[in-house]
Amino acid sequence: MYFITMYADLEDCENDKSFVGWFKSRTKAMNCVVNNACDLNEAGVYEYARISFIPEGLYMPLEEDIWCKFNPDSKRYEAWKALVLGSDGLARLNRG
Repeated sequence: MYFITMYADLEDCENDKSFVGWFKSRTKAMNCVVNNACDLNEAGVYEYARISFIPEGLYMPLEEDIWCKFNPDSKRYEAWKALVLGSDGLARLNRG
């Protein structure tokens, strides 16, 4: 499942966030965030969006973590960085 969480401030991630939904498809989750569906940015409140992939099951590890940052000029979110767990079990950080 791909879980979407919005963040207003990365300095206070625990208190300044809002879980907004989930999708079975990475494509649907990305399209929703990138296109600022339903004004996820909430008129400037949420600068960052996080899409986290956690497979079905109990105590499953995070396998993919995509961070997007809002671009006020285009009114869309853009991929900012991504953490992907490789088949070797090592996390790799990719910056957009």
